[in-house]
Amino acid sequence: KMDDAAAFQKLIQMFPVPLDGQPFRKKELLRVTGLHKHRCYNRWRAEQRKRRQQNIFDQYNRRLPTEGQVTHYIEKMGWSTNTPAVSEVLQNWKPHAEVQPNGKDIENLVKLQTWRGLHIVDDPVKGKKVITSRCFQKGEVVCDYHGNVITETTGEALMAQMAEGEMGYLFFFDGPKQKMCFDSHEEHCTCHPYGHKHSNKKANLRPIKESFVIDEKTVITILFLAKREIAVGEELLHDYGVSRKSFHGEGQALGWL
Repeated sequence: KMDDAAAFQKLIQMFPVPLDGQPFRKKELLRVTGLHKHRCYNRWRAEQRKRRQQNIFDQYNRRLPTEGQVTHYIEKMGWSTNTPAVSEVLQNWKPHAEVQPNGKDIENLVKLQTWRGLHIVDDPVKGKKVITSRCFQKGEVVCDYHGNVITETTGEALMAQMAEGEMGYLFFFDGPKQKMCFDSHEEHCTCHPYGHKHSNKKANLRPIKESFVIDEKTVITILFLAKREIAVGEELLHDYGVSRKSFHGEGQALGWL
């Protein structure tokens, strides 16, 4: 006699769990699993929903998708039955820290500048500041920051003219042919009118350099990743680690990305 586990193993050997469709009929299910058909059938469907949920996670691996994105993707895949609940997908989502944040979903956000979960508010002391309107998980892409890409030499000249507190807005990086500098020292661009505040002690964002091919052009940008879980209503803060003292040293504290 078979138990539930043996019956289920027999079922998935004959009918592996696919991402799409159901490969067996009820008569075939009864023939393979016998008295265990109901429990095996329910377990088989649960496994397929799990696979479909993981497939959605793989499409949005570094930033939480919206409810509309999940719904659209399910419709795009043609899953009309046995679909994972959208609320369950959003609740179970986790960022894949080992995956580079350069997927199509992030590329579209960089191109269209439709970053959600951020809000600009007035602060009586700091003036304008950016806070979160939803939670962000550690390792999740929060938003990007872009500006002018200049040569290392030009970046050095800018740095020599800056006050100590302004230096955190220059990012130096290895370009395809020479060392370059990402100039965001004015703290804002046309897409981010108030930028993100600088803090070397309470930083909750970590910058990394990433590049995308958008409209046949290579676009270099800085992605901000959550250094830890960021709660609703928190101000976004970052630490670039650049100072006049570190600039002429070995570069360990320099903003190399």
